[in-house]
Amino acid sequence: MVPPIESVINDIIIKSQQLLVGLDELDNTKELAQGEINKQFITLKNERELLLQYLFNEYPKEQIQVHLFHVNQIVALDASLTQNSQAIKQSFSEKLISLKKGKTKAKTYQKY
Repeated sequence: MVPPIESVINDIIIKSQQLLVGLDELDNTKELAQGEINKQFITLKNERELLLQYLFNEYPKEQIQVHLFHVNQIVALDASLTQNSQAIKQSFSEKLISLKKGKTKAKTYQKY
């Protein structure tokens, strides 16, 4: 039995909001806790992706258009997810570059 479209859309919105919270936690946690948060994040991302595929495969375009407000909300959440993901990626890149520079300095000091 196919669940009501409202239920699927609501689940997508909830998962999207949970992913945004997860991204904030990922960016603000210590390395030890990041492994567990990463697992939760990947699970949420996969569940959301499956729900999106289900929505567009199971329901006709006309039925989806009736819920345009909520679809636009999903699009806005998706844009926020993309923006936050890119910011975290940039932050991680900067941290990695800093670590590499630190290792290079340490090797230089060890020579003396």
